Amino acid sequence: MLPALLFNALLNVKWQSKCRSKLPIQVAAKWSQDHPTPSDRRRHRFPLDDDRNPDGSMRRACLLRLTFVGYASLLVVLLLHHYLLLDLSGAVVAELVNRTEARLNDALQLSGGVIWARQQFVQSATFGTESRFLLTPTMGSTNCSRLLTVYILKSRPDEFFQRAAIRDTWGKTLKGRLVFVVGQATTSAKYQVETALKLEADRNKDLLFVDFADTYKNLSLKSVAILRWADRFCQQASFFFQGDTDAVVFPEVVENFATKHIANQSRIYGSCWKLGRVVRVGKWQMDQKLYVPTHYPTYCSGAAYLMTRDIPGRLLGVLQPSRPYFPIDDAFFTGVLAEAAGVQRISIDGIHWRDSLESTMLTCKCPRVLAVIEFKSSQQLRNAWHDLSAKLRVCSFDYD
Repeated sequence: MLPALLFNALLNVKWQSKCRSKLPIQVAAKWSQDHPTPSDRRRHRFPLDDDRNPDGSMRRACLLRLTFVGYASLLVVLLLHHYLLLDLSGAVVAELVNRTEARLNDALQLSGGVIWARQQFVQSATFGTESRFLLTPTMGSTNCSRLLTVYILKSRPDEFFQRAAIRDTWGKTLKGRLVFVVGQATTSAKYQVETALKLEADRNKDLLFVDFADTYKNLSLKSVAILRWADRFCQQASFFFQGDTDAVVFPEVVENFATKHIANQSRIYGSCWKLGRVVRVGKWQMDQKLYVPTHYPTYCSGAAYLMTRDIPGRLLGVLQPSRPYFPIDDAFFTGVLAEAAGVQRISIDGIHWRDSLESTMLTCKCPRVLAVIEFKSSQQLRNAWHDLSAKLRVCSFDYD
């Protein structure tokens, strides 16, 4: 622990010196009007909040990066401490984890999300290049042959706390198998993050690590990787549950649903929309050159859905390598590709958004719940699992 803390301190000293080395001793002429002497200019060369300083933005960005590096290295220290199983009580570890996660979130908000470099570029102009699996989950001797449902979740490399929360809550109740899919880190702490990922993979055997940059615009590459892995290594599972790490899932309800529909094929079940309008501007924009129609075929929310065992092979079968890259992953895979492959999309009432479920439970004590989504922190997810489990314990669900 002591060497790790010393390493953290050295990183802070290094970045402080870098910030200071980038700061000019003298500033622009208009600022010197308020501080005419050289000594004054030197003394006031670090006014972070002074908007008159033309170099203020550079200094602010530099120090924000220093803040991030400090917290990121502290995160690595805590993870290594946890994975090496040193003698810390669970209460102490939980407190440290919660504080560190809160500080990281604060730092990200201060920086406008820029420092945690979630770059918005696309790895490839087409779907032609297959990504390599750098690490694969260990499926054991069953090789999916006796599994009713495999749960596959898209996750960012830095979501250590969120994955741990899932393993500690609903992941413990699984009869099936849990897999987290991550790409390569794009942050300044890439080496530290990926070192911690390898430790996590060695310990939990549940990471599918793929060799593309893990960014929002590359989510479609992650979906292709999921389909390829499921089709190649897990064909014998009856169902695949695909979703995000902000979801609280109720495996008992999912298994009940899957059992009743096990004879069905070529179906995707989820929260689905008909004739969703194509957005041309903003976060979910779709270039008209890539997709001309004004509406998508029926598609399901990518946050949580269930697909039958034949879906990965059917979707891959109609995905041409020369196909231009399509960045809106749920509309593409459960809509455009599914339509081309003759796959039915069936909307079910068991997928809930966090806010809508809260209002629903005011009028209905026992709504059908397969999954609830949009829990943005690990603590929210833990709390939701315990609260909802207690409220729904008296309920029984029977799907037609």
